[in-house]
Amino acid sequence: MVLEGTSDVRGVRGFAERALLEQDSDFDANLFSWRGLDDNTEFVQWLNVSKMMLERKISRRYGHFEGEISGDAGKIYAHQARNALRLCHAIGLPLAIILVCDADSQPQRLEGLEQARKDHQIFAEPDYPIVVGIADPCREAWVLCGFEAQGHEQKKLIDLTRELNFDPTRAPHKLTTAEKPHNAKRVLKLLTDKIDLEREELCWKETRYQWFLDYGTECGLKAYLEEVQEHLPVLLGKQKGNLNV
Repeated sequence: MVLEGTSDVRGVRGFAERALLEQDSDFDANLFSWRGLDDNTEFVQWLNVSKMMLERKISRRYGHFEGEISGDAGKIYAHQARNALRLCHAIGLPLAIILVCDADSQPQRLEGLEQARKDHQIFAEPDYPIVVGIADPCREAWVLCGFEAQGHEQKKLIDLTRELNFDPTRAPHKLTTAEKPHNAKRVLKLLTDKIDLEREELCWKETRYQWFLDYGTECGLKAYLEEVQEHLPVLLGKQKGNLNV
């Protein structure tokens, strides 16, 4: 997995496992070993891709992409994602690669990821699937999309809805990474008592799956779940042991 940071790991993995379980009730999450480039890491951080390539003496690939990529953000992430895919490919470990980043007011980043995937498939002809996703505005929006208020949480959600003039669990894409009151991290902290990891986990494990589809379109969650269901099931029959993702 190539992600923004440590806090993204649980959610990106959790939503993927939920999508696969929803698709196949016999899915066993223990078949997957979610990791970075080695067994001691959970993911590859976007900011470290270039450094890791230098350390491993893996050359970067230059050149233009086919077609136009809109906006500087799209172009930047196209090149970053191409390097990330080259890095993972050179190591020769993955049976799948997941690329997820935050939109952070730059939704063109997704176009960059998609263009890099297309380019890698042409250049490297990989026999493994590549899943891309973008959280708009950030990974907290995905968690909020799966937040169904229970008990005392209902009053908190009502108060926040009044303050923001919209329900942040049904329109998480309206939140931002800027200062409060619309900051997604702030809203999630208020609803989960300063980030309760167990409570966050319920947002992808226990919430009705249809909820993700109904309210996860604009924040990118629905598209990510669809990517997982389209590309990852082919792995399940490849081997009996763990699958490196």
